Amino acid sequence: MNVSSSGDYISSFLSMMEGQRYTRTFNSYATRYILENIKKDYGDKQFQKALEAVQEHGNYYNGLNNGNLRSIQNIINELR
Repeated sequence: MNVSSSGDYISSFLSMMEGQRYTRTFNSYATRYILENIKKDYGDKQFQKALEAVQEHGNYYNGLNNGNLRSIQNIINELR
């Protein structure tokens, strides 16, 4: 992973922890991994904030008219 990508992951993780929208898109494996480990490491309250951030990210991305993040939405629906 290059420095730029690792910075994007850190920034997006911090946004998830705050329940805030992020704009960098990750693959579904990475999204699921991060969400599952937030729940495991930080508990359900923090996990719910992270889910909200991922939902906001999906809403943002869908508004760009670049397609949709169906696989990410499926993960959100499954983990809720």
